[in-house]
Amino acid sequence: MKNFALALVALLGVLYPLSAQYATVNYDLSHNWFNQGQPLPAETDLVFTGKMPAAAEVVTVTIHSAKRGDVLHTATWHRVNAGDELSLPVNYKLRSDYTYDFQIDFFGTVGKGKQNELRQRMVNTLNAYLEAKQKDGASIDFAGGAKKLTREMNELLAELLTPYQARTGGWNRELSDLVLLKFERMEKAKMTVGYDKRDTTATKDDVRKINRITQLAEMQEILAAEVDRILSVDLLGLQDARLIDDYTTERKPGSLALNLGYGGAFLSGSLGDGTYGSAPYAGIGLPLGNRVLGTKFFRNASLVAGVFLDEFEGGDGQEVKGFLIDKPLYVGLDYKLFQFVHLNAGATTLDGRTLNVMDGVEANQLAIRPFVGLSARINLALGLGK
Repeated sequence: MKNFALALVALLGVLYPLSAQYATVNYDLSHNWFNQGQPLPAETDLVFTGKMPAAAEVVTVTIHSAKRGDVLHTATWHRVNAGDELSLPVNYKLRSDYTYDFQIDFFGTVGKGKQNELRQRMVNTLNAYLEAKQKDGASIDFAGGAKKLTREMNELLAELLTPYQARTGGWNRELSDLVLLKFERMEKAKMTVGYDKRDTTATKDDVRKINRITQLAEMQEILAAEVDRILSVDLLGLQDARLIDDYTTERKPGSLALNLGYGGAFLSGSLGDGTYGSAPYAGIGLPLGNRVLGTKFFRNASLVAGVFLDEFEGGDGQEVKGFLIDKPLYVGLDYKLFQFVHLNAGATTLDGRTLNVMDGVEANQLAIRPFVGLSARINLALGLGK
């Protein structure tokens, strides 16, 4: 047993993993494909490489589920030197034997004239929205409240700014709280402020109209300043966009695992004063979930079954054997504590004739006892033909 324990410790040392690795995916711009049309690596982090257009300052790679479904992940590359070589880590693991769509967008410098045109479109769009919300001359329809108006304006801006990026990233494209606060003040404001009934030259309606026009003009000034703030970044515009649809990943083989460990079983007595047996064991494990993409519990858990390599020794020195064969069999659950170090717990089958008679187990009766142990795990590829 001592030799087995030493061998197990040595095995854990050899198997302790190296740092995480990235699989290389080469993008060929001229053919618009990856790795010369080969399936993409699955269940590992990726790094995209390739030669980029000289004018590209920012490149984004967006992964969609098949048929332009949900956006699963977006990675962004920023040019940091004069070289045209792309090297973009993508910390998203693709599923085995799966189909994805990839959108690759290239952004370049926007000239001053184009920026001025964009600014004017943004200002005009926001002003047109205000005009559409006027219900009687200059009065704003606040149905839904100030937050709704601000949210809808942000949605309009987001649509206009979709084909643009900031060179340094971290671009805030939304209106600030100044706009929301101004809308809230306009909603609560008394539009008859300044009315004097002694002044026969201006009616109450005239004062209301003047105040509403003033409030709208102030809002338009705020919006124009907000547009200038949003566009104060080093702006880049979409120059080219590529779509690679229905691209498949490699098919990863299923796996079984070999478990080598050392454990003990409760044989008889009470928990405080019981008899225990221990022995090395070997078995196989079947994963409950995907080792890379499953939830934490299922990623780390397996069903295990195997055999203890020696009979147990009872409290009075007698051999405790298995029920079907001399060596005790076991089934249970395996859970990873550390890399290649696993906790096993379950039940082992014993021959009642070899247990202490104090257990009250009759001859030839199956006895089931709990066991726990620690094991090392070696994954074995399981290739199945299609």
